[in-house]
Amino acid sequence: MEMELDKFMEHVEVINKDLAIYKDTEKGIMFYMNTIQLLVRVEALEYDKEQYNIAKFEKKVQDLDYATKTIKRVVPKYQITKNEKDKYTLTDKEVIVKQIWNVSNASGVYKSFVNKDEALEYAEALNKAIAKYFI
Repeated sequence: MEMELDKFMEHVEVINKDLAIYKDTEKGIMFYMNTIQLLVRVEALEYDKEQYNIAKFEKKVQDLDYATKTIKRVVPKYQITKNEKDKYTLTDKEVIVKQIWNVSNASGVYKSFVNKDEALEYAEALNKAIAKYFI
């Protein structure tokens, strides 16, 4: 099954408001799904270096040139001081994070964006094409 949203949607045929079919004859994959599962959502993600590498490895985000920004996160003070008595004390720490916008459907198929407006525009267009079956 294709995990990139554009390619996934090329293999989808909506039958009616309740049923859609995914067919990839080249790979020999075919399954039915609820049409509602094709609607997408936009998630704004802020991953630090470690979180980003894990998400990339788990194929939850695409490897793009994302913008970075510095934010404050609450962390155990132990991470900074390495002192055992600070394990249960919370403090703010400045962290550099990558800004990612993921457009994904209920099947976990996604497309990552570096720009919020492009992600929202893409999601609205995709949802508009699917929503016409519900009206």
